[in-house]
Amino acid sequence: DTVSRSLSVLLPSSTHHIIIINPHSVTAPIMKGANGHTKGRTTNGHSNGRLSLEEQHQRDIALLRLHLQAKGTEHSPDTAARAVESPCIARPPPIFPNGRRWENDVTLHTSNVSCSNKASRRQSWIRTILLDIPLLLLFSVLVFSFSLQRIYHQHYVPLLIASARAADDNNLRKELTYYERTCSVTDMSSRNGNGLLLANGTTPHEAVENMMIHGVSVIPDILDQETVQKLRRFIMRRNRELTSDEKIPLSQGRNRVSFGIDATEDPIIPVALKQVASHALFNGLIKGLVGDEDPAVTEITAITAAAGAKYQNWHPDVKPDGNAIKFARTYAHSYSLFIALQDVTEGMGPTTMCPGTHYCANELHDMCNENGFHLTDACPNKVWQAGHGALLNQQVWHRGGKHIDNTAKERVVFIVSFIGRPDATRQLARGTYFHQKWLSWGHTMKDLMDAHLSMAKPFSILRALSIWKPKNRHWGYDLITAAVMRIANVQMGMTAEEIPVFQTEVAEKIFLIPPFLQGPVTRDEEDPRAWPDYLEGTLRKVTIFLTGVNGIVMLFYFFIVLAICAKQHSAAPMKHASYRMIFTHGLPILLSWRLMERMANTEYWRKATAGQVLRPPFGAHLEFIEDDTSPTGPTTLPTRDDILVGTRFDSMVLGAYDRWLDYHPGNVDFITQLRHCSNMPVSLEEQYIDRILTTKKGRLLEQDWTTGDWHVMPPFDSRRHVEIAVAKARNSVVARFAKSISLLIAYNRFDATPTALTLETLETLLTLRKKIFPANKNATDKTGKPNVLVKSAAGKPAFSVKAVVPQLPATTAMSHIQVRTGSHARWVAPRLVGEPKFKVGDFVWINYDEGGQFFRGFITKIRKKDGALNLHYDDDEKQLKVQQRLAQHDIPLVENVSVMLRKNDRRVPGQIVRIMPDGLVDILYGPGKIQTNVNPKQYNRLDL
Repeated sequence: DTVSRSLSVLLPSSTHHIIIINPHSVTAPIMKGANGHTKGRTTNGHSNGRLSLEEQHQRDIALLRLHLQAKGTEHSPDTAARAVESPCIARPPPIFPNGRRWENDVTLHTSNVSCSNKASRRQSWIRTILLDIPLLLLFSVLVFSFSLQRIYHQHYVPLLIASARAADDNNLRKELTYYERTCSVTDMSSRNGNGLLLANGTTPHEAVENMMIHGVSVIPDILDQETVQKLRRFIMRRNRELTSDEKIPLSQGRNRVSFGIDATEDPIIPVALKQVASHALFNGLIKGLVGDEDPAVTEITAITAAAGAKYQNWHPDVKPDGNAIKFARTYAHSYSLFIALQDVTEGMGPTTMCPGTHYCANELHDMCNENGFHLTDACPNKVWQAGHGALLNQQVWHRGGKHIDNTAKERVVFIVSFIGRPDATRQLARGTYFHQKWLSWGHTMKDLMDAHLSMAKPFSILRALSIWKPKNRHWGYDLITAAVMRIANVQMGMTAEEIPVFQTEVAEKIFLIPPFLQGPVTRDEEDPRAWPDYLEGTLRKVTIFLTGVNGIVMLFYFFIVLAICAKQHSAAPMKHASYRMIFTHGLPILLSWRLMERMANTEYWRKATAGQVLRPPFGAHLEFIEDDTSPTGPTTLPTRDDILVGTRFDSMVLGAYDRWLDYHPGNVDFITQLRHCSNMPVSLEEQYIDRILTTKKGRLLEQDWTTGDWHVMPPFDSRRHVEIAVAKARNSVVARFAKSISLLIAYNRFDATPTALTLETLETLLTLRKKIFPANKNATDKTGKPNVLVKSAAGKPAFSVKAVVPQLPATTAMSHIQVRTGSHARWVAPRLVGEPKFKVGDFVWINYDEGGQFFRGFITKIRKKDGALNLHYDDDEKQLKVQQRLAQHDIPLVENVSVMLRKNDRRVPGQIVRIMPDGLVDILYGPGKIQTNVNPKQYNRLDL
């Protein structure tokens, strides 16, 4: 198109109008008369041969007609004339850009450049709206689907695998840190609310101790009264506006309503959240409990109970088969803060609770029903004051109260829940269903300080979807991670039966995915692969469908462009189309790549990809570690009176749960005795140790750090442990040093990457502990007893001597009874002089119907008339009026006990060869024949 076209047209009046069309413009006419002189105007607009106005008009019409013909466009003769009248037709410019005056090649220009620009812009906008934007959106959706597949397979599939913890999984049993503790009313830490209220002046450390004892604490003045009133008005207004989709389902939900709260949906919400986060006592308390300076926020909700609301069922919010009671390094412990938004009396249905039950793994509905009490009992004048908060460990058994006061207000409670941020091994507990809006996930306590900014849209959405957060903030539990954990463990809201609801309410209505593009749905509601199969199938189908649609559209697009190129005999349309394709397709690819790079470089993503998130807390390094510190005594199932020496806690990540065993009943008694020896003379120390060993109610048990099993300590090791405990009780420096060594040993055993340096460090630490606290029988003092007392540099005791040996409880009526079972002895707790044979809460074995079969349970009532016992068995069955002669005190189960195993409808004699902390046993019933993971219902003990 660089070749000029010249056309000659013979016009009337014997005047030749020669029109020259330049490849880039339309040239101006040069008119010549019969004498050959030029008529018309030069490029500077001066007359070189004057033309009348009519002649100029005819010239313009002729010029435009020839130009249209040269373009191959057919027009009627009047077309050119009408076009000349258009304001877009212009006179030639007087001077060209180079300043030269041309007479023989004058280019036709428009005098109104804006007219052609407007037309060009109009065409560009139409092409952008009708072509470019649809192509951009269509390809963006395809790129998004590919990105989702990559994220799902590289990040969330490993997370799904790592999160899966079936309740009966053998791998989960390897992660036990405590034991299957069966509780009775004896284990309630308070019967009337005494001790739950934190008085003014309470320190965060004291508050943590109170929470570890009771699992419930009342904290005064979390919110000021102005905030309370405004927040209550907001919640009551929202209650009236709620749709069915916004309401959170509750047990006994009649006259009860709950909903999730967006942190920015009303100006009073950020104010309330800031007051919660900045409350000095609560701030220190929650951080001390979870062991995190910036705990994750997992719930912002409200519950309203009106007159007529019934009692809810007794329940913990997390389930014992998968929470921090038995699995402190597998499941994180969480807490809910309930804040009253009006004064609450007993008639308004305050929360009812059973303090101390956060250590219990058994069903406690009946026990709490008989012994639980209202939260108002812990408050002055039995009124839960507006603005006061009640912090509950979610392992504590509780229920919503019964609102029976028709003259009182609705009971409105504002709830905020917290948990430690995600770490290397722990995840959300089983049964945890935090009720909050989806865009509130991913935030932490620090965000509550400026919720109007950090939790506002669109930042809250990016945070919830684990896409972006400010550099000076931390990740909490994002929505996707929390959902993956629930899917992996088939938890409420993420079971197979919820998939049809997700299909219609989310996939079709929100994401516009038709049914034929969704993955398969299983009919087995307990299938752990239900959600993964559905999600993988949906992503695969959607990606294939979008790839096909994009391919068809692109073929059609290029076919049209090629047709235009062929018609115009030019490659320019293809070049322009390529430029536009670079924008419509390059931009989504660039943004997706940048987003994936940003996500891949986050600390959490790197750890997840490397398998360092939700890895097994124990067992990963065991094959590399060799140490001889494993206990040698027989395995056993602990009881509440035993003194437990743990090896699987010792981690600052656990927060207050690092000292979990200090609150075990037997350990509480032991620690209480040790407090009396801080100023005791050295000469009385051995006598004091002897008295501890002879008067303790339970046994000394040591935990095997490799398996979690509990072993009975031999007498020498028992004495050694008591002497070490006395040394630490007398010298706080020794105690802190010993704790530091334990933390380092646990870190190198369970957390550190198994390198040569790690193994050498572990060996050095174990050697150091042995030297400080000798374990061999040759390291004895002049009395022949193990010498473990730490001396000062001068060789003298590093403690002062001021007091005489304290008096311990009365001597027992009988010494410890040793019941022989195989080659080991087992201990029966002694009974003090004058103590009744049985009391409420005692665990006993019952000769059921005098048939020789013994079943374990605890006493719920002793009848005054005849002394008969009401019993609650471990299998949740009940029996009334059982004669005391059929009962005997609980005898701990110890390895090597002879049993009768029920196998294939017959009874086979056998012997227990291993007892696991969850109560399951391995039974040897023939040469080389072992039945593993046998529960108590499958065998009878022969030692009862």
